[in-house]
Amino acid sequence: MLLLIKRLANIFARFRSQRLLILLLCFTAALRVFVFAAAFPFFSNGDEDLHFDLVTQYSAGRLPRTFGVLTNESLGLIVRYASPEFLQTPDQFPNAKFPPPLWKQSVAEAAPVIEVTKAVWQKEINWESSQPPLYYALAGFWWRLGQCIGLTGIESLYWIRFLNALLISILVWLGYVIARTVEPEHLGLSVGVPLLLAFIPQDVLYVLSNDVLSPICFGVVLLCVMRWLRAESPSFLLSAITGLAIAATYLTKLSNLPLLTVAIIAIIAKSLQLRRREPAASTLALILMILCAGIPIGSWMLWSKAHFGDVATACRLVAPSHFLSAGLMDFLVRPTRKVLARRAHVAESRIEFAHRR
Repeated sequence: MLLLIKRLANIFARFRSQRLLILLLCFTAALRVFVFAAAFPFFSNGDEDLHFDLVTQYSAGRLPRTFGVLTNESLGLIVRYASPEFLQTPDQFPNAKFPPPLWKQSVAEAAPVIEVTKAVWQKEINWESSQPPLYYALAGFWWRLGQCIGLTGIESLYWIRFLNALLISILVWLGYVIARTVEPEHLGLSVGVPLLLAFIPQDVLYVLSNDVLSPICFGVVLLCVMRWLRAESPSFLLSAITGLAIAATYLTKLSNLPLLTVAIIAIIAKSLQLRRREPAASTLALILMILCAGIPIGSWMLWSKAHFGDVATACRLVAPSHFLSAGLMDFLVRPTRKVLARRAHVAESRIEFAHRR
């Protein structure tokens, strides 16, 4: 009996020390993302400006209904705080140096550049408008929260980026939970997974992007699938959480669909196996999961069909740009080329103004 008590005490102490270590890794990951997110200027060449435009729309409670131009609210901030470092080199400017940011220049100096830049950018089409809404709704709420505590201008832009620090800390903890679910007694796995997540060199975490929410949402799906595969009879709570996690993953980014397909196949296979023992319970659990996942996903598909012409918004992109005769590569590359060409035009205008001075 005494030996059993000592063993339980050792297990508890090890588990407690592990949790403290994981909390430290969560903090370290958040600090790393915070520092790098603060170090990079706006707006990155990963369509960060387009993502920000959607954040402003969702924060105002407006869902995009078409591939429209940038809104006035986002345009004012984009033009003023955009930096040339992502598309130009210093030798393109006078004295081979980047000029001071517009927001640090006087009104008289910055006004001509702002006007010419705004004239070009106000024609920019936001090709991200058809993206699923979950990240933008979350980031929009976060942005309004920052404004409520007094953050404006460039401070509010960085505030949205700093949301990624919170998300990476959640991801590190989620990785720990998943690792312990796979093998509770394997110390290397329980610590190694969150250690990798805490220091993984992924620069998408340093900018505004709907990619940052995907690993958290699918991580919850993965955890739920593991619980399904181990359950003798999945509970209704597990079924509901699994369905909602699947919906959240899909409503974050459409490219998550292949991962969700594999997860759903695994759950259906397990449900068919459970039907031999408990047909009623397993069937009800599967139906509940399908409803919790299907209603949000189906609602978004209907919205996309009504406003963008297709459940996956592909047809609306193809038709106005005549991509049908251009082939797959043009379909994938042409929107990016158009965006880069317009940004290059803006950059050239800035360089011209810099040389005039």
